[in-house]
Amino acid sequence: MLAHGRATPFQPVLELLRDYFGIRVKDSFEVSRSRIVDRFATLSSSEQVLLLLLEFLGLADPARPAPKLDPRARKIQLLDFVRTLARSGRATPRPLC
Repeated sequence: MLAHGRATPFQPVLELLRDYFGIRVKDSFEVSRSRIVDRFATLSSSEQVLLLLLEFLGLADPARPAPKLDPRARKIQLLDFVRTLARSGRATPRPLC
């Protein structure tokens, strides 16, 4: 499930997003995706960003793949999402219950 971020500069971003969406290593693929999709629905962001986010977190849906973007454009969209999330005041992690 932890597709990206091992020994990369994006590890802190991955951890922030996992905390925000309440994703735990022991959770199944389906549970993790459901948590992200449900919480994402409360945000003002596009379907394209959701698909990029799911792919980034290693939870992409093969039936709904993320759009093909060059790596720079993908990075910009993901970082813009994280910035928007942080500035919105909604960046409080979800409780792990």
